[in-house]
This record gives sequence, structure tokens and C-alpha cells, in this order.
Amino acid sequence: MKWLSWISGIVVLTIAALSFVLSFHALSVLGVQSKAFPQELAWIFPLIIDGAIICFSLAALRAALEKEPTKTYSYLIIAATLSSVIFNVLSIEEGILGRVLAAFPPILLAVSFETFLN
Repeated sequence: MKWLSWISGIVVLTIAALSFVLSFHALSVLGVQSKAFPQELAWIFPLIIDGAIICFSLAALRAALEKEPTKTYSYLIIAATLSSVIFNVLSIEEGILGRVLAAFPPILLAVSFETFLN
């Protein structure tokens, strides 16, 4: 059954990577459209927001392995994910369906990464 663990890990990491790419695009576009960042720096914003989800998840894993409290990291993961969801939704100018679809990538990134770490 070790092969099933490998396949599951690959699928989870693939979903996380694809979710990151979609969210990265939405956050980059939002940064430029809102004139918050110039085009050449727009790539930094999504790395900070979605990178925080991964960073806090890894910190929570380290704390759990060291038998330390993870509650603070859980709150940080939720905050980073919610921030990404909000910014992704704001990147869509019209249509409820587009906004709903835009909310999914950061949620799936967080859930996929948490699944992989567990």
C-alpha cells in the first residue's frame, strides 16, 4: 500500500501547485489593476499572501512534531487563507460565478497542503 501513499501525495501536491498558480495569477492581476503595485513587482504580492499559507502550515507541522502548541499557527493559516480568498474574489470585476470560482484556489491550496502534511 506504500504506492497508494505516493500517488496520494503526488495528487495532493499537484492540486496544491495548480491552486497556487491560479491564486497567484488572480493576486498579481489585482495588484496591478488596483495600482497597488507596478507590473514588474506584481509577482511579489501573491508570493507573500499564498506563501504565508505554506509557511504557517510548515511551522504548525514543526510545532506538532516537537509537541508544542499549534493553535497560533492554525489561526495564522486561517487568516492567510481568508486574506487570499478575499483578494482573489476582489480580482473579479463582475459576476457571482466568477467570484465563487476565484475563492476556491486559496482554499484548495490550504486544504491540500494540510492534507499533505498530515
